[in-house]
Amino acid sequence: DSRVIREAESLAHNAFDVHVVCRTPSGSEPRIDRANGVTYHGLPHVDRELPRDTAALLRADLRTRVVSARRIFRGPRRRASLASAAGLLAGAAAILAAAPFALVAAPVLRSRRLRKSLERRWRRSGLYAPVVTRLQAPRYLNDFANRCANRVIELAPDVVHAHDLITLSAGASVSAQLDARLIYDAHELETHTNYHSLTAQTKAWIARYEATLIHECDAVITVCDSIADWLADAYDIRRPVVVMNSPLARNGTSPVAADIRTHLGLSGDTPLGVYVGSVTVDRGLELCVEALRHLPGVHLATVGWRYSETEARMKETAAANGVADRLHLIDPLPSNEVMAFIQSADVSVIPIQNVCLSYYFCFPNKLLESVFAGLPVVVADLAELRRFVDANDVGIVMDERRAESIAAAIAEAIAHRDSLKPTADEIARLQEAYGWEAQEARLLDLYNALGIKSRGQSPDATRGAESPDSNVIVERELA
Repeated sequence: DSRVIREAESLAHNAFDVHVVCRTPSGSEPRIDRANGVTYHGLPHVDRELPRDTAALLRADLRTRVVSARRIFRGPRRRASLASAAGLLAGAAAILAAAPFALVAAPVLRSRRLRKSLERRWRRSGLYAPVVTRLQAPRYLNDFANRCANRVIELAPDVVHAHDLITLSAGASVSAQLDARLIYDAHELETHTNYHSLTAQTKAWIARYEATLIHECDAVITVCDSIADWLADAYDIRRPVVVMNSPLARNGTSPVAADIRTHLGLSGDTPLGVYVGSVTVDRGLELCVEALRHLPGVHLATVGWRYSETEARMKETAAANGVADRLHLIDPLPSNEVMAFIQSADVSVIPIQNVCLSYYFCFPNKLLESVFAGLPVVVADLAELRRFVDANDVGIVMDERRAESIAAAIAEAIAHRDSLKPTADEIARLQEAYGWEAQEARLLDLYNALGIKSRGQSPDATRGAESPDSNVIVERELA
Protein backbone atom coordinates (compact mmCIF):
# COMPACT_ATOMS: atom_id res chain seq x y z
CA ASP A 1 0.00 0.00 0.00
CA SER A 2 1.78 3.13 -1.23
CA ARG A 3 0.06 5.30 1.39
CA VAL A 4 1.43 3.15 4.22
CA ILE A 5 4.92 3.22 2.72
CA ARG A 6 4.89 7.00 2.21
CA GLU A 7 3.71 7.72 5.76
CA ALA A 8 6.21 5.28 7.26
CA GLU A 9 9.12 6.67 5.25
CA SER A 10 8.13 10.26 6.05
CA LEU A 11 8.23 9.50 9.78
CA ALA A 12 11.54 7.65 9.40
CA HIS A 13 12.94 10.56 7.36
CA ASN A 14 12.06 12.80 10.29
CA ALA A 15 14.00 10.68 12.82
CA PHE A 16 11.24 8.40 14.13
CA ASP A 17 12.00 4.74 14.74
CA VAL A 18 9.34 3.19 12.49
CA HIS A 19 8.18 -0.44 12.37
CA VAL A 20 5.46 -1.74 10.06
CA VAL A 21 3.74 -4.91 11.27
CA CYS A 22 1.98 -6.50 8.32
CA ARG A 23 0.79 -9.71 6.67
CA THR A 24 2.56 -11.88 4.09
CA PRO A 25 1.07 -14.73 2.02
CA SER A 26 0.04 -17.92 3.79
CA GLY A 27 2.72 -20.59 3.74
CA SER A 28 5.55 -18.08 3.84
CA GLU A 29 7.99 -17.68 6.71
CA PRO A 30 7.97 -14.73 9.12
CA ARG A 31 10.41 -12.14 7.82
CA ILE A 32 11.98 -8.82 8.70
CA ASP A 33 12.98 -6.41 5.95
CA ARG A 34 14.39 -2.91 6.08
CA ALA A 35 13.91 -0.25 3.40
CA ASN A 36 14.43 3.52 3.44
CA GLY A 37 14.72 3.63 7.22
CA VAL A 38 11.59 1.52 7.90
CA THR A 39 11.61 -1.96 9.42
CA TYR A 40 8.91 -4.30 8.06
CA HIS A 41 7.80 -7.27 10.18
CA GLY A 42 5.98 -9.70 7.89
CA LEU A 43 3.78 -12.29 9.59
CA PRO A 44 2.17 -14.90 7.31
CA HIS A 45 -1.56 -15.38 6.92
CA VAL A 46 -2.79 -18.63 8.47
CA ASP A 47 -5.55 -20.28 6.46
CA ARG A 48 -6.39 -23.01 8.96
CA GLU A 49 -7.82 -21.89 12.29
CA LEU A 50 -7.40 -23.94 15.43
CA PRO A 51 -9.98 -23.94 18.24
CA ARG A 52 -7.72 -21.64 20.25
CA ASP A 53 -7.77 -19.15 17.35
CA THR A 54 -11.56 -19.09 17.39
CA ALA A 55 -11.47 -18.56 21.14
CA ALA A 56 -8.99 -15.69 20.71
CA LEU A 57 -11.19 -14.05 18.06
CA LEU A 58 -14.20 -14.28 20.36
CA ARG A 59 -12.22 -12.86 23.29
CA ALA A 60 -11.12 -9.91 21.15
CA ASP A 61 -14.71 -9.43 20.02
CA LEU A 62 -15.87 -9.54 23.64
CA ARG A 63 -13.36 -6.84 24.60
CA THR A 64 -14.77 -4.52 21.96
CA ARG A 65 -18.33 -5.28 23.04
CA VAL A 66 -17.37 -4.35 26.60
CA VAL A 67 -15.93 -1.05 25.43
CA SER A 68 -19.06 -0.44 23.37
CA ALA A 69 -21.36 -1.30 26.27
CA ARG A 70 -19.52 1.15 28.53
CA ARG A 71 -20.69 3.95 26.27
CA ILE A 72 -24.22 3.54 27.66
CA PHE A 73 -23.10 5.89 30.39
CA ARG A 74 -21.23 8.41 28.23
CA GLY A 75 -21.11 9.76 24.72
CA PRO A 76 -23.75 10.57 22.09
CA ARG A 77 -24.53 7.02 20.92
CA ARG A 78 -26.28 5.59 23.97
CA ARG A 79 -28.94 3.72 21.99
CA ALA A 80 -26.32 1.83 19.96
CA SER A 81 -24.43 1.14 23.18
CA LEU A 82 -27.57 -0.33 24.75
CA ALA A 83 -27.90 -2.72 21.81
CA SER A 84 -24.24 -3.62 22.22
CA ALA A 85 -24.80 -4.35 25.92
CA ALA A 86 -27.61 -6.74 25.00
CA GLY A 87 -25.27 -8.41 22.50
CA LEU A 88 -22.58 -8.63 25.16
CA LEU A 89 -24.94 -10.48 27.52
CA ALA A 90 -26.02 -12.85 24.76
CA GLY A 91 -22.40 -13.54 23.77
CA ALA A 92 -21.38 -14.15 27.37
CA ALA A 93 -24.32 -16.53 27.85
CA ALA A 94 -23.31 -18.51 24.76
CA ILE A 95 -19.71 -18.81 25.97
CA LEU A 96 -20.80 -19.95 29.43
CA ALA A 97 -23.19 -22.49 27.92
CA ALA A 98 -20.39 -23.93 25.76
CA ALA A 99 -17.81 -24.04 28.58
CA PRO A 100 -18.93 -27.41 30.14
CA PHE A 101 -18.88 -29.09 26.72
CA ALA A 102 -15.39 -27.70 26.04
CA LEU A 103 -14.09 -29.05 29.36
CA VAL A 104 -15.46 -32.53 28.65
CA ALA A 105 -14.48 -32.59 24.98
CA ALA A 106 -10.90 -31.30 25.37
CA PRO A 107 -9.33 -34.63 26.49
CA VAL A 108 -11.27 -36.57 23.84
CA LEU A 109 -10.13 -34.27 21.03
CA ARG A 110 -6.48 -35.02 21.74
CA SER A 111 -6.96 -38.07 19.51
CA ARG A 112 -5.98 -36.86 16.04
CA ARG A 113 -8.05 -39.52 14.25
CA LEU A 114 -11.17 -38.74 16.28
CA ARG A 115 -10.62 -35.02 15.82
CA LYS A 116 -10.41 -35.45 12.03
CA SER A 117 -13.56 -37.60 11.99
CA LEU A 118 -15.51 -35.09 14.07
CA GLU A 119 -14.28 -32.23 11.87
CA ARG A 120 -15.53 -33.99 8.71
CA ARG A 121 -18.92 -34.64 10.28
CA TRP A 122 -19.06 -31.06 11.51
CA ARG A 123 -18.34 -29.61 8.07
CA ARG A 124 -21.08 -31.77 6.54
CA SER A 125 -23.63 -30.82 9.15
CA GLY A 126 -26.32 -28.24 8.62
CA LEU A 127 -24.91 -26.18 11.49
CA TYR A 128 -21.49 -25.60 9.94
CA ALA A 129 -22.42 -22.87 7.41
CA PRO A 130 -24.50 -20.76 9.86
CA VAL A 131 -21.76 -20.89 12.49
CA VAL A 132 -19.07 -19.95 9.97
CA THR A 133 -21.25 -17.08 8.78
CA ARG A 134 -21.68 -15.82 12.32
CA LEU A 135 -17.94 -16.04 12.91
CA GLN A 136 -17.16 -13.88 9.86
CA ALA A 137 -17.50 -10.62 11.80
CA PRO A 138 -15.11 -11.43 14.68
CA ARG A 139 -12.68 -13.03 12.23
CA TYR A 140 -12.71 -10.10 9.79
CA LEU A 141 -12.32 -7.50 12.52
CA ASN A 142 -10.00 -9.33 14.92
CA ASP A 143 -7.81 -11.70 12.91
CA PHE A 144 -5.06 -9.09 12.72
CA ALA A 145 -5.22 -8.63 16.50
CA ASN A 146 -5.03 -12.41 17.02
CA ARG A 147 -2.07 -12.93 14.70
CA CYS A 148 -0.08 -9.72 15.06
CA ALA A 149 -0.80 -7.89 18.33
CA ASN A 150 1.86 -9.80 20.27
CA ARG A 151 4.54 -8.71 17.80
CA VAL A 152 3.44 -5.10 18.21
CA ILE A 153 3.60 -5.46 22.00
CA GLU A 154 7.15 -6.86 21.75
CA LEU A 155 8.20 -3.64 20.01
CA ALA A 156 6.90 -1.55 22.97
CA PRO A 157 5.71 1.39 20.84
CA ASP A 158 4.95 4.87 22.05
CA VAL A 159 2.35 5.30 19.32
CA VAL A 160 0.39 2.77 17.27
CA HIS A 161 -0.75 4.00 13.86
CA ALA A 162 -3.54 1.65 12.70
CA HIS A 163 -4.31 1.54 8.98
CA ASP A 164 -7.90 0.55 8.11
CA LEU A 165 -10.50 -0.82 10.50
CA ILE A 166 -9.21 -4.40 10.39
CA THR A 167 -6.14 -3.33 12.38
CA LEU A 168 -7.92 -1.01 14.81
CA SER A 169 -8.91 -3.61 17.41
CA ALA A 170 -5.25 -4.67 17.55
CA GLY A 171 -4.21 -1.05 17.92
CA ALA A 172 -6.76 -0.39 20.66
CA SER A 173 -5.69 -3.49 22.60
CA VAL A 174 -1.97 -2.66 22.39
CA SER A 175 -2.59 0.98 23.20
CA ALA A 176 -4.54 0.06 26.32
CA GLN A 177 -1.90 -2.41 27.52
CA LEU A 178 1.11 -0.16 26.92
CA ASP A 179 -0.47 3.25 27.46
CA ALA A 180 0.60 4.13 23.90
CA ARG A 181 -0.95 6.79 21.70
CA LEU A 182 -3.40 5.45 19.11
CA ILE A 183 -3.97 6.92 15.64
CA TYR A 184 -6.63 5.54 13.29
CA ASP A 185 -5.90 6.05 9.58
CA ALA A 186 -9.17 5.55 7.67
CA HIS A 187 -8.23 4.90 4.03
CA GLU A 188 -11.90 4.90 3.02
CA LEU A 189 -15.39 5.13 4.43
CA GLU A 190 -15.40 1.69 6.07
CA THR A 191 -19.13 1.53 6.82
CA HIS A 192 -20.12 2.23 3.19
CA THR A 193 -17.85 0.05 1.04
CA ASN A 194 -18.58 -2.43 -1.74
CA TYR A 195 -17.15 -5.53 -0.05
CA HIS A 196 -19.52 -8.04 -1.67
CA SER A 197 -18.25 -11.04 0.33
CA LEU A 198 -19.23 -9.60 3.71
CA THR A 199 -22.52 -10.58 5.32
CA ALA A 200 -25.07 -8.07 6.61
CA GLN A 201 -24.12 -9.07 10.14
CA THR A 202 -20.45 -8.35 9.48
CA LYS A 203 -21.27 -4.97 7.95
CA ALA A 204 -23.33 -4.12 11.03
CA TRP A 205 -20.40 -5.02 13.25
CA ILE A 206 -18.03 -2.97 11.09
CA ALA A 207 -20.19 0.06 11.87
CA ARG A 208 -20.31 -0.83 15.57
CA TYR A 209 -16.56 -1.40 15.84
CA GLU A 210 -15.75 1.91 14.17
CA ALA A 211 -18.31 3.79 16.26
CA THR A 212 -16.82 2.23 19.39
CA LEU A 213 -13.09 2.20 18.77
CA ILE A 214 -12.83 5.60 17.09
CA HIS A 215 -13.53 7.14 20.51
CA GLU A 216 -10.56 5.25 21.95
CA CYS A 217 -8.19 6.98 19.51
CA ASP A 218 -6.03 9.99 20.25
CA ALA A 219 -6.41 11.17 16.64
CA VAL A 220 -8.01 10.16 13.34
CA ILE A 221 -6.58 10.64 9.86
CA THR A 222 -8.36 10.17 6.53
CA VAL A 223 -7.83 10.79 2.83
CA CYS A 224 -10.20 13.61 1.83
CA ASP A 225 -12.50 16.35 3.08
CA SER A 226 -15.74 14.48 2.35
CA ILE A 227 -14.81 11.48 4.51
CA ALA A 228 -13.40 13.75 7.24
CA ASP A 229 -16.70 15.65 7.41
CA TRP A 230 -18.73 12.41 7.44
CA LEU A 231 -16.69 10.85 10.26
CA ALA A 232 -16.82 14.00 12.37
CA ASP A 233 -20.60 14.28 11.97
CA ALA A 234 -21.43 10.57 12.34
CA TYR A 235 -19.34 9.96 15.46
CA ASP A 236 -19.32 13.41 17.05
CA ILE A 237 -15.51 13.58 17.05
CA ARG A 238 -13.02 16.30 16.25
CA ARG A 239 -12.70 16.59 12.48
CA PRO A 240 -10.06 14.11 11.28
CA VAL A 241 -6.82 15.41 9.79
CA VAL A 242 -6.81 15.07 6.00
CA VAL A 243 -3.65 13.47 4.57
CA MET A 244 -4.35 12.95 0.88
CA ASN A 245 -3.17 10.08 -1.27
CA SER A 246 -0.45 11.92 -3.13
CA PRO A 247 2.76 10.92 -4.91
CA LEU A 248 6.13 12.03 -3.63
CA ALA A 249 7.51 14.97 -5.61
CA ARG A 250 10.53 15.83 -3.44
CA ASN A 251 12.93 13.52 -5.26
CA GLY A 252 11.16 13.50 -8.60
CA THR A 253 10.19 10.26 -10.29
CA SER A 254 12.41 7.25 -10.74
CA PRO A 255 13.57 6.69 -14.32
CA VAL A 256 12.13 3.74 -16.22
CA ALA A 257 13.61 1.63 -18.98
CA ALA A 258 10.75 2.51 -21.33
CA ASP A 259 7.66 4.68 -21.20
CA ILE A 260 4.24 3.24 -21.93
CA ARG A 261 4.31 3.97 -25.67
CA THR A 262 7.72 2.39 -26.11
CA HIS A 263 6.62 -0.56 -23.99
CA LEU A 264 3.58 -1.11 -26.22
CA GLY A 265 5.35 -0.27 -29.48
CA LEU A 266 2.90 2.52 -30.34
CA SER A 267 3.81 5.54 -32.43
CA GLY A 268 3.56 9.06 -31.06
CA ASP A 269 0.45 9.85 -33.10
CA THR A 270 -1.56 6.82 -31.87
CA PRO A 271 -4.24 8.02 -29.42
CA LEU A 272 -3.67 6.31 -26.05
CA GLY A 273 -5.69 6.37 -22.85
CA VAL A 274 -4.34 4.86 -19.64
CA TYR A 275 -5.96 3.54 -16.47
CA VAL A 276 -3.72 3.24 -13.39
CA GLY A 277 -4.61 1.07 -10.42
CA SER A 278 -6.21 -2.24 -9.54
CA VAL A 279 -8.12 -3.92 -12.33
CA THR A 280 -11.06 -5.15 -10.29
CA VAL A 281 -14.81 -4.87 -9.80
CA ASP A 282 -16.76 -1.61 -9.87
CA ARG A 283 -13.97 0.33 -11.58
CA GLY A 284 -15.95 0.72 -14.82
CA LEU A 285 -13.27 -1.00 -16.89
CA GLU A 286 -15.59 -3.23 -18.90
CA LEU A 287 -17.47 -0.06 -19.91
CA CYS A 288 -14.18 1.54 -20.98
CA VAL A 289 -13.42 -1.46 -23.17
CA GLU A 290 -16.90 -1.22 -24.69
CA ALA A 291 -16.28 2.51 -25.24
CA LEU A 292 -13.38 1.66 -27.59
CA ARG A 293 -16.00 0.57 -30.14
CA HIS A 294 -16.98 4.25 -30.40
CA LEU A 295 -13.35 5.45 -30.51
CA PRO A 296 -11.76 4.33 -33.80
CA GLY A 297 -7.99 4.02 -33.53
CA VAL A 298 -7.84 4.78 -29.79
CA HIS A 299 -5.91 2.34 -27.56
CA LEU A 300 -6.53 1.72 -23.85
CA ALA A 301 -3.90 0.41 -21.42
CA THR A 302 -4.23 -0.55 -17.76
CA VAL A 303 -1.26 -0.46 -15.39
CA GLY A 304 -1.76 -2.37 -12.17
CA TRP A 305 -2.63 -5.58 -10.40
CA ARG A 306 -5.42 -7.54 -12.10
CA TYR A 307 -8.26 -9.50 -10.52
CA SER A 308 -8.58 -12.58 -12.73
CA GLU A 309 -12.36 -12.45 -13.14
CA THR A 310 -12.34 -8.76 -14.11
CA GLU A 311 -9.48 -9.36 -16.54
CA ALA A 312 -11.41 -12.22 -18.14
CA ARG A 313 -14.55 -10.07 -18.51
CA MET A 314 -12.53 -7.24 -20.08
CA LYS A 315 -11.03 -9.62 -22.63
CA GLU A 316 -14.45 -11.10 -23.42
CA THR A 317 -15.89 -7.60 -23.88
CA ALA A 318 -12.97 -6.61 -26.10
CA ALA A 319 -13.43 -9.69 -28.29
CA ALA A 320 -17.21 -9.15 -28.53
CA ASN A 321 -16.69 -5.55 -29.65
CA GLY A 322 -13.81 -6.23 -32.03
CA VAL A 323 -11.26 -4.13 -30.11
CA ALA A 324 -9.01 -6.82 -28.59
CA ASP A 325 -6.00 -5.47 -30.49
CA ARG A 326 -6.44 -2.05 -28.84
CA LEU A 327 -6.63 -3.26 -25.23
CA HIS A 328 -3.35 -3.64 -23.30
CA LEU A 329 -2.99 -5.04 -19.78
CA ILE A 330 0.31 -4.11 -18.13
CA ASP A 331 1.62 -5.50 -14.86
CA PRO A 332 2.00 -3.20 -11.83
CA LEU A 333 5.06 -1.02 -11.36
CA PRO A 334 6.71 0.34 -8.20
CA SER A 335 4.79 3.45 -7.19
CA ASN A 336 7.79 5.73 -7.75
CA GLU A 337 7.99 4.65 -11.41
CA VAL A 338 4.35 5.12 -12.38
CA MET A 339 4.43 8.80 -13.33
CA ALA A 340 7.49 8.49 -15.57
CA PHE A 341 5.99 5.43 -17.24
CA ILE A 342 2.55 6.89 -18.10
CA GLN A 343 3.52 10.43 -19.09
CA SER A 344 3.63 9.63 -22.82
CA ALA A 345 -0.10 8.69 -22.89
CA ASP A 346 -2.70 11.19 -24.09
CA VAL A 347 -5.22 10.96 -21.27
CA SER A 348 -5.77 9.21 -17.94
CA VAL A 349 -9.19 7.61 -17.44
CA ILE A 350 -10.66 7.23 -13.91
CA PRO A 351 -14.09 5.57 -14.37
CA ILE A 352 -14.75 4.43 -10.75
CA GLN A 353 -18.43 3.53 -10.38
CA ASN A 354 -20.73 5.23 -7.86
CA VAL A 355 -21.75 1.99 -6.14
CA CYS A 356 -21.23 3.07 -2.53
CA LEU A 357 -20.65 6.22 -0.52
CA SER A 358 -16.98 5.34 0.00
CA TYR A 359 -16.45 5.38 -3.76
CA TYR A 360 -18.47 8.59 -4.15
CA PHE A 361 -16.09 10.24 -1.69
CA CYS A 362 -12.87 8.63 -2.98
CA PHE A 363 -9.68 10.55 -3.75
CA PRO A 364 -7.43 7.85 -5.29
CA ASN A 365 -3.67 7.86 -5.83
CA LYS A 366 -4.17 7.68 -9.57
CA LEU A 367 -5.71 11.17 -9.78
CA LEU A 368 -2.64 13.10 -8.64
CA GLU A 369 -0.23 10.61 -10.22
CA SER A 370 -1.86 11.33 -13.57
CA VAL A 371 -1.95 15.12 -13.20
CA PHE A 372 1.64 15.30 -11.90
CA ALA A 373 2.66 13.20 -14.92
CA GLY A 374 1.22 15.98 -17.11
CA LEU A 375 -1.87 14.13 -18.35
CA PRO A 376 -5.38 15.53 -18.66
CA VAL A 377 -7.85 13.35 -16.77
CA VAL A 378 -11.30 12.02 -17.62
CA VAL A 379 -13.00 11.29 -14.29
CA ALA A 380 -16.24 9.81 -13.01
CA ASP A 381 -18.82 12.24 -11.66
CA LEU A 382 -17.88 11.63 -8.01
CA ALA A 383 -17.70 14.30 -5.30
CA GLU A 384 -13.96 14.64 -4.72
CA LEU A 385 -12.97 13.96 -8.34
CA ARG A 386 -15.35 16.62 -9.65
CA ARG A 387 -14.22 19.09 -6.98
CA PHE A 388 -10.56 18.68 -7.94
CA VAL A 389 -11.09 18.81 -11.72
CA ASP A 390 -13.42 21.81 -11.58
CA ALA A 391 -11.10 23.72 -9.25
CA ASN A 392 -7.96 23.10 -11.33
CA ASP A 393 -9.30 22.78 -14.91
CA VAL A 394 -7.22 19.69 -15.69
CA GLY A 395 -9.78 17.43 -17.34
CA ILE A 396 -13.36 16.42 -18.02
CA VAL A 397 -16.05 15.02 -15.74
CA MET A 398 -18.05 12.24 -17.41
CA ASP A 399 -21.08 10.06 -16.83
CA GLU A 400 -19.22 6.91 -15.82
CA ARG A 401 -22.30 4.67 -16.14
CA ARG A 402 -22.54 4.55 -19.95
CA ALA A 403 -19.96 3.44 -22.51
CA GLU A 404 -21.11 6.10 -24.96
CA SER A 405 -20.56 8.88 -22.41
CA ILE A 406 -17.13 7.53 -21.53
CA ALA A 407 -16.22 7.43 -25.22
CA ALA A 408 -17.42 11.01 -25.79
CA ALA A 409 -15.39 12.29 -22.82
CA ILE A 410 -12.22 10.48 -23.92
CA ALA A 411 -12.64 11.78 -27.48
CA GLU A 412 -13.08 15.35 -26.19
CA ALA A 413 -10.05 15.09 -23.90
CA ILE A 414 -7.85 13.76 -26.70
CA ALA A 415 -9.07 16.47 -29.10
CA HIS A 416 -8.33 19.21 -26.55
CA ARG A 417 -5.38 17.60 -24.78
CA ASP A 418 -3.06 20.53 -25.47
CA SER A 419 -5.32 22.97 -23.62
CA LEU A 420 -6.30 20.50 -20.85
CA LYS A 421 -2.79 19.23 -20.23
CA PRO A 422 -1.31 21.03 -17.19
CA THR A 423 1.77 23.15 -17.94
CA ALA A 424 5.02 22.82 -16.02
CA ASP A 425 4.11 25.87 -13.93
CA GLU A 426 0.65 24.47 -13.19
CA ILE A 427 2.13 21.12 -12.18
CA ALA A 428 4.55 22.89 -9.83
CA ARG A 429 1.64 24.80 -8.27
CA LEU A 430 -0.42 21.62 -7.86
CA GLN A 431 2.53 19.74 -6.37
CA GLU A 432 3.04 22.50 -3.83
CA ALA A 433 -0.65 22.42 -2.86
CA TYR A 434 -1.38 18.69 -3.12
CA GLY A 435 1.98 16.90 -3.25
CA TRP A 436 3.24 14.53 -0.59
CA GLU A 437 5.47 17.18 0.97
CA ALA A 438 2.33 19.13 1.95
CA GLN A 439 0.67 15.95 3.25
CA GLU A 440 3.80 15.00 5.18
CA ALA A 441 3.71 18.37 6.93
CA ARG A 442 0.14 17.67 8.10
CA LEU A 443 1.17 14.25 9.38
CA LEU A 444 4.11 15.67 11.34
CA ASP A 445 2.00 18.51 12.70
CA LEU A 446 -0.44 15.94 14.07
CA TYR A 447 2.32 13.93 15.75
CA ASN A 448 3.73 17.10 17.27
CA ALA A 449 0.27 18.19 18.46
CA LEU A 450 -0.06 14.85 20.28
CA GLY A 451 3.29 15.41 21.98
CA ILE A 452 4.98 12.60 20.04
CA LYS A 453 8.62 13.55 19.50
CA SER A 454 11.21 11.90 17.28
CA ARG A 455 14.83 11.14 18.07
CA GLY A 456 15.79 14.30 16.21
CA GLN A 457 13.65 16.46 18.50
CA SER A 458 13.85 17.16 22.21
CA PRO A 459 15.43 14.21 24.08
CA ASP A 460 13.33 14.89 27.17
CA ALA A 461 10.23 13.94 25.18
CA THR A 462 11.11 10.25 25.06
CA ARG A 463 9.17 7.86 27.26
CA GLY A 464 12.13 5.64 28.16
CA ALA A 465 15.33 6.78 29.80
CA GLU A 466 17.54 5.53 26.98
CA SER A 467 15.35 4.21 24.15
CA PRO A 468 14.05 6.49 21.36
CA ASP A 469 10.38 6.84 20.63
CA SER A 470 9.08 4.00 18.49
CA ASN A 471 6.25 4.42 16.04
CA VAL A 472 4.52 1.20 14.98
CA ILE A 473 2.33 1.19 11.91
CA VAL A 474 0.04 -1.82 11.54
CA GLU A 475 -1.15 -2.85 8.08
CA ARG A 476 -2.43 -5.99 6.44
CA GLU A 477 -0.21 -6.20 3.36
CA LEU A 478 3.56 -6.16 2.97
CA ALA A 479 4.00 -3.92 -0.06
